[in-house]
Amino acid sequence: MSDTAPSPTHTMHPDFDDADADVTLISGDETPTHFRMASSHLSRTSEFFRAMFELPQSAGEGAACLNLDEDALTLEILLKLAIGLPPGLARLQLIDEVARALAAAEKYGMKGAEEILFIQLRGPLSQVDPLRTYILACRHGWDDVATSALEKVVRGPLELTQLPPMETAHLVRVLVARQYRIDHFSTALSTSAVFAYDNGSTACCRRYPGACGNAAFPASATTWRDFKIFVLAAYAKAPSVDALLSNLALAVHKGNLEGTFCCSRVCLKPIWPWQSVIDDLRRCEAVTLP
Repeated sequence: MSDTAPSPTHTMHPDFDDADADVTLISGDETPTHFRMASSHLSRTSEFFRAMFELPQSAGEGAACLNLDEDALTLEILLKLAIGLPPGLARLQLIDEVARALAAAEKYGMKGAEEILFIQLRGPLSQVDPLRTYILACRHGWDDVATSALEKVVRGPLELTQLPPMETAHLVRVLVARQYRIDHFSTALSTSAVFAYDNGSTACCRRYPGACGNAAFPASATTWRDFKIFVLAAYAKAPSVDALLSNLALAVHKGNLEGTFCCSRVCLKPIWPWQSVIDDLRRCEAVTLP
């Protein structure tokens, strides 16, 4: 930031063009935007500017012109939040804009603007981009928002080569939580009364326990093992039964399971009713939660 005269090529922001203003903030864009404001407004809303204006001023100085690093949109959002003007809700739906505004609010000590942006992160943004929400919440010490966002992050796919910058401790927390879910789901899947029924060679009809229990063909056990392998691999990529059920490749395994029937003439029921399989998958996931 520097004190320089206004550039002859610039844009004056229509919402910040007070003729009585004694400070002009200049954005860092190639074609800068000027924000004319009263120093009293900035002093009340910004620790940074309050400290600046408390410094002795040279006699005979006119209106101060301050060049800032932030772009015009970030400054507009920040200043409007600070003095109570509507910033435009559509802009606050974009995680990148909120992130830049948060960084600027922290830089200039604008606590009021930070609180408003914090509320926004607790709402729709946590659904749109939970990973970025988690990173921002961790950076600012908002534990409840970070925990809520983390719960969404660990259920989705995670491309380690495309992660946004974050502290190592925050990344480790994500990886540990994901691995916890994957490991415990795998254990539950192997020990469940339903999913552990594969003995390596045959499967048995469990439609009517005690009444049928008829051994199916060895090919049925292969179908079941293939399904379990697919489930474990898919869950490792996105640790969520909801994500698993939305996987298009699941349709093949579903068809194979639904097409396997008990060979007993007194039964002839599906060995693995699909809704029963889904219910058991959800029970396996439920025991993975810490």
